[in-house]
Amino acid sequence: MRYIDFIDKIKKICLTKKFKMLEFGRAGINGEYKLYKIIIENKSDKTICFAAGIHGDEISGPLGVLEFLSSYKRNNYPNIVFYPLLNPYGFDKNKRTNNKNVNLNRHYFEKLMPEDVKIIYKEIMKNKLSFIATIHEDDEKSGLYYYDYGSNINIINSLSKKGEICNEKNIYGDKASNGIIINAKFKGSLEDAAYANKIPAICLEIPDKFSLNKRIDIIKDFIRLVVIHFSETN
Repeated sequence: MRYIDFIDKIKKICLTKKFKMLEFGRAGINGEYKLYKIIIENKSDKTICFAAGIHGDEISGPLGVLEFLSSYKRNNYPNIVFYPLLNPYGFDKNKRTNNKNVNLNRHYFEKLMPEDVKIIYKEIMKNKLSFIATIHEDDEKSGLYYYDYGSNINIINSLSKKGEICNEKNIYGDKASNGIIINAKFKGSLEDAAYANKIPAICLEIPDKFSLNKRIDIIKDFIRLVVIHFSETN
């Protein structure tokens, strides 16, 4: 699937379900890619956010968001903002970085941010968010896990029903317990930036060793579990 086809599917869902879909920037060599966000308003005092496709070759994130949106039914949920695919160039080229070989999950604390990083940072931080989750894939580990930046959301046991958990006590140099990393090393990531702005965050990592359908199903369930958590804490 190309980015243009992905966006066409998103547009049809938003039109049918009456979600807001707004362009917030451009990406690519000549700004040929339009960047979009989807807003689901639920008359709540809380707004949570999900961001996917930061690394273009991690395709299950955008497809998991697509699957969640297509099955969404309104309920007593918080307001939800989705950034379904933040690296369209990488998505089309099956490439981790953007057209300038920039990792879009780094550089958020630099005085001169790369242009695409700056666009993402300004756009996401202008929302009054209660929480943000980013969705990624891991090409080395055999189990899923997530980094927790002050959210204290424990949904790992529920996720274990969908896929195996990484039970390593040390994941890339960070101490982990039952698939959750609490005090991760600073990377200059979007999650670090959110936490520095007093926004709790989770960075979900799913092994690409899982089948694509399994990854999509886990992501759909992850989003659902987070949404329910904030519904129950309203």
